[in-house]
Amino acid sequence: MSNTGRKTPIALPLPYRFADTANEAHASIAAPDWENWTLERRNELTAFLSDHFPARDAEWSAIARRARSIVDEEVAPASARALTDLPPAAIAALTWDVANALMEAAYRDCRPPLFFTHLVEVYRAGHLPVGWDTERGALVIF
Repeated sequence: MSNTGRKTPIALPLPYRFADTANEAHASIAAPDWENWTLERRNELTAFLSDHFPARDAEWSAIARRARSIVDEEVAPASARALTDLPPAAIAALTWDVANALMEAAYRDCRPPLFFTHLVEVYRAGHLPVGWDTERGALVIF
């Protein structure tokens, strides 16, 4: 992550703020609140599909297996090699985010990507999404 710790602007359609310190970023990414927040975003997609596109929702498990396979075989090993200075929670979050971005992409004909695809943009910008600031309604980035 070439820009972690730097406050370089990122073009995102959602509000964000930068973590003030590496300690804040490490604590935030490892906190259950961040994991729960991302799980809720994924659940919003599955609920939407169930309510509005039940036939497509029935394909979820097969698509999720394929997405997980891609992440496990390609993304996780490359990330672990390249990002040796990051804590395990960061690698786990990255693989979860990419898998869910693939799911958003698979269902973009049903609903535009609203969250995980934007997290991928954060990674592409050399940063790490580490949490959600509920008081400010903003993504926390390091």
